[in-house]
Amino acid sequence: MAAENRLSLLIIDGDSYLAHQALNTLELPQGFEARAFTLKELNQDPAKADFVKKSGVLVVDVMGRELAKYVIDQGLTAGRRVLALRGSNNDQDLIDRGFIFDEKVAEYFQHLSTVNIRNMIKAALKLPAEAVAKLPENGIYHPEAPRLFTAYEEYTKWYQARPGFDPARPWLGLMVFSSSLIEGQKEAFQD
Repeated sequence: MAAENRLSLLIIDGDSYLAHQALNTLELPQGFEARAFTLKELNQDPAKADFVKKSGVLVVDVMGRELAKYVIDQGLTAGRRVLALRGSNNDQDLIDRGFIFDEKVAEYFQHLSTVNIRNMIKAALKLPAEAVAKLPENGIYHPEAPRLFTAYEEYTKWYQARPGFDPARPWLGLMVFSSSLIEGQKEAFQD
């Protein structure tokens, strides 16, 4: 029988670092447990697959078909809540198979961060959770800045006040998805 106080987060490889960081700092009430797994881990480790089978709550990234297919093929939609993250190429088919597209839970994952993953897990377990920490849709990031700037004027004021600013030197900017600026991803821009 699946335990309602046990949650499995099934995620794509690219989000596994952040999910594990969130889980390492997650504090749940006694008796509650949450773990994250990639498809590769589930296929290679029977103990991890068994944990998923005994989980009363599955939170599944359905954007890639493989995780949703795994849940369906393993018969994991019966006897538990299966919450879908993001969207698939056929959400209605997943709904018909027992997946739940919970907007509140999904919103945490839309603003990916360790804080939001921790709160998403709490919300999925029906525990008290903080509001979603929303990330701006557009912003200007600098590895030495104290924050993400949402206005060009704010950024230039900060940048020009930095020691060693030389107005004759060229500026370089890169357009990236916000997911490139989360912990575990933004380090590539730091050097």
